[in-house]
Amino acid sequence: MKTYNMKHIDVDTVGKLEVHENEKGTVQMFNFANNYQGRTFIALLKKALNKSSYSVRVRGSQSDRLSYKMDGIELKDQSVSLKYADRLRVYIEKIGVVHDNTIIFERIQKRNVELREQLDGMKVDIQEEAAQAAEAQTEVRNLKKERKILIDNYNELNKFYSHRGEKLLEKEIEINKLKHAAKDALYFGATPEQRAVCERYEDTTAVRMARSIFQGGNKLQVVAAFKQGTGQSLKDCKLICDYLVFK
Repeated sequence: MKTYNMKHIDVDTVGKLEVHENEKGTVQMFNFANNYQGRTFIALLKKALNKSSYSVRVRGSQSDRLSYKMDGIELKDQSVSLKYADRLRVYIEKIGVVHDNTIIFERIQKRNVELREQLDGMKVDIQEEAAQAAEAQTEVRNLKKERKILIDNYNELNKFYSHRGEKLLEKEIEINKLKHAAKDALYFGATPEQRAVCERYEDTTAVRMARSIFQGGNKLQVVAAFKQGTGQSLKDCKLICDYLVFK
């Protein structure tokens, strides 16, 4: 490891300490010659300072800038490469310390305004979404009520038609009973064979014609006409006319 001896440093070589202010706070600067003593001082300074609390920046400068520009060396921001510098500027800054609270306060205020505007916008959005959700809930409740009404009406109609169907069935059964009773009364005294013969001619054209003839004639003429129209025996024709025409 390369070592340096403090006795080799000429105190007069180190320039006056200058103090500058920037946005980050106070910066201390040394300006001295770029020689062995100056470079030794920088090495010891970097070794001695607490790197977690301080930062050291070294920049080169040239007193005769015109001659360097003519030599083809480009000068940027009033600084030159340390290789070609005849003077060295050392900047010592304290890390993380900001002395100008006004800038920080303005930044905080600006950020606070931005956050408040965002919060207000979010509140408006939340209120609109809440209103939409409330409308949707009201619509759902109304739809549920309408659905219940429709179901109740359907059940009532079901009951009505079911009851009506039962009544119609009862009426139909009753009518069938009356029909059977009327038919039994019509064929009262007839044998099953005689009833079967008569039932074959119920609601036929021959019976209807016989009924119309009977209204304007006598029974013999009706029987004769019925026999002529159907071709049945005289006995069957007389039986059919007795039960279906003359009664």
